[in-house]
Amino acid sequence: MMRITLSGYYGFNNAGDDAVCESIIAALAKEMPAADLTLLSNAPADSRARFGVDAVNRWQVRGVVGALLKSDLLISGGGSLLQDVTSKRGFIYYLAVIVLARLCRVPVLVYGQGVGPLNDGLNRRLTAAVLNRTQAITVRDRDSRHLLKEMGVRVPVLIAADPVLAYEGTGGRPVRTLLAQAGIYEADKLVICAPRPWQGVDRVKAFSEGLDVLARQGYKVALLPMQPEADMALCQAIAGHMTERAYVLEGDYPLNELFSLMKAADLVIAMRLHALIIGAVCNCALLGLPYDPKVTAFMQRVGGGEILALEDMTPASLADGAQAALAKGPCAPKRVATLKGLAQLPAALAKKMVKGRQ
Repeated sequence: MMRITLSGYYGFNNAGDDAVCESIIAALAKEMPAADLTLLSNAPADSRARFGVDAVNRWQVRGVVGALLKSDLLISGGGSLLQDVTSKRGFIYYLAVIVLARLCRVPVLVYGQGVGPLNDGLNRRLTAAVLNRTQAITVRDRDSRHLLKEMGVRVPVLIAADPVLAYEGTGGRPVRTLLAQAGIYEADKLVICAPRPWQGVDRVKAFSEGLDVLARQGYKVALLPMQPEADMALCQAIAGHMTERAYVLEGDYPLNELFSLMKAADLVIAMRLHALIIGAVCNCALLGLPYDPKVTAFMQRVGGGEILALEDMTPASLADGAQAALAKGPCAPKRVATLKGLAQLPAALAKKMVKGRQ
């Protein structure tokens, strides 16, 4: 029996990180169908029901150690776990789990992570010290590898891609049902917008007036709160300030249904990285609004779409950026296909590492 423990931002009702988790599970199942997986989750019961694998409470040291002692491998990732901008406590937590794994003599694979920003010098030194005790590191972009090397990480760093790019799931409720639940019954032209609050900056006016321009051009405008606890109020405020009709996608969508929704869209406008990633796979035009370097890094790597800096965002620039993205159309299919293949590489590496212990 191959046993693997997964550590990440799991069980927090964040659609992006849930997408990462489900994608990693699917990629591992493709390489190792019989593998026994355990998540370290903030909500173990919910994670068991959502992902169909075992889960333990990530905050209970005894449960975490127990899972590690039974494991052949710890996977740390994906997502942006090792950064000190949104949460310093979370950053320390993920390093601590890696340290626990090594104390339990369990090998560690860093899986498709986006590393940074790491602004504090002590945090950089601590990250390098811990990662130099891992067995394999894969990241999702060149900037992450450059940062790790700059910090003194000596373990070879492989550039892969975000795990969600490898997802191939199907099924779920029909897209007509998903849209109808939000009040959208005809959507020949659909724009999905995934904003997020960021550092107290109010962008409601820019979003609402810019999206009104698209709505007047015949597009249905749907707002998608990728992390409802953080994003729902902003999405509702944007919809409420629009003079044209807008819709809020309030459902609890598993990853296959998020893909179905994106496949119905002509354009994805997003601050949230994984809305852009899913949009790229689903052949949507993209307008990225970077609040974090990871958004810019993905847009540059996928080789398509438009980028609009938040500090430059006005109603006019948002509407103009949307039109420019629509004129460009979907990202280059060959580039997306290459990234899909790279996204599967960490799972193949995990299989090799597990077999090497047996």
